[in-house]
Amino acid sequence: MWQTNSGPRMLVDAEAKLFRRIVQQMAENLDPSSSNAPYDTETSDESGIHWYDQWESNQQLWLLEQVSLAFFTNSKPPSPVAMLDATVDAMMHQLICNINDEMSDPHGPQQSWRRMAIEAHAAQIRPRPTGDWTQFDMNQWTQVTAKIADEILGPTSYQAAEPFRDQDPANVAKYLQLRGLPEDYLSTIPPMRTNDQANDSHARIQSIIQSP
Repeated sequence: MWQTNSGPRMLVDAEAKLFRRIVQQMAENLDPSSSNAPYDTETSDESGIHWYDQWESNQQLWLLEQVSLAFFTNSKPPSPVAMLDATVDAMMHQLICNINDEMSDPHGPQQSWRRMAIEAHAAQIRPRPTGDWTQFDMNQWTQVTAKIADEILGPTSYQAAEPFRDQDPANVAKYLQLRGLPEDYLSTIPPMRTNDQANDSHARIQSIIQSP
């Protein structure tokens, strides 16, 4: 389970459908067996989320695996850590990119990502959102994705904590305490992973997201 704004829970139905697709896409881009895997660089293509982009591609696969376990299984919610929050942020960035690509390509698949996003958003709130979403512009879609993220992720504590990273450790500890975050929220990092371990993570991700 994942600690959402409405409490610890698994993602189900429209929410789960949307995020399974995003996880699948991101995992495939990092698949060690793929010719497109970014093994000639230290990191994969940047998402714009530094706390995710800074890790090597094998570490990013491990992060996706941890978030998948939390999102789609009945496992105990993970302890809050910046690296996992940033991974969810990277997923939201991927969704925005997918919607933008979909709207920019009149010959591509129409409204697939937008339909999944609006259905996930509708599943989170009551009453259902109104308006003709097929006519939304990119600014409106950015607002929709932000609302989806708010329910699942809430305020991004790791971004607010960024200015504290190079300050006196006592200031960092005070900030984390005030936010109700564990002492290792900012300092926990993903383990280094071999290609074989990355293959294992990729296989587990596929098993998780394909489970009913």
